[in-house]
Amino acid sequence: MLIAEFLINGEQYDFFLFKEEDAPIATKRFRDLVEANVYDQWIVEFTVEDGVTKIGPQREFVPFSDRPLTRVDFNTKPHRYGFLSFVGADPYHVSDRLVIMLDSEEASDYDGVCSPIGMVATNHHVKIQSIEKGHIIEKITINDYPEEEILARKPAFI
Repeated sequence: MLIAEFLINGEQYDFFLFKEEDAPIATKRFRDLVEANVYDQWIVEFTVEDGVTKIGPQREFVPFSDRPLTRVDFNTKPHRYGFLSFVGADPYHVSDRLVIMLDSEEASDYDGVCSPIGMVATNHHVKIQSIEKGHIIEKITINDYPEEEILARKPAFI
């Protein structure tokens, strides 16, 4: 199973990536962006308590040559609590910015959420709420673990 390990202000937050058949475009795109180190030194732009955490670049413009392009994943899982997703101007204009949804009702109604990538590990659900505006993503790594090693941390939804 693929886990994206975010190192934010010295704390690790783990997200289980959806299987490629569940969100093929978004998961491939996210892996490419991580591999290209696009997210290193990105910043938490804002948080809404018990609602949304949005992550974006420290500079307003990221050249297209620095990131792969994509399109929206349609027919993916409905957004809910604990999802890591791409966010854009609306569901049809995908950007590289990331959002962590901390409220299922808001997740289903949030206009800019485009494509789900994964879901926070069960043992990090409470911890994820400690992320604050201005925190920096030091590094994101994606690791493939045998399912039996991480079964207790895997959300039942995946």
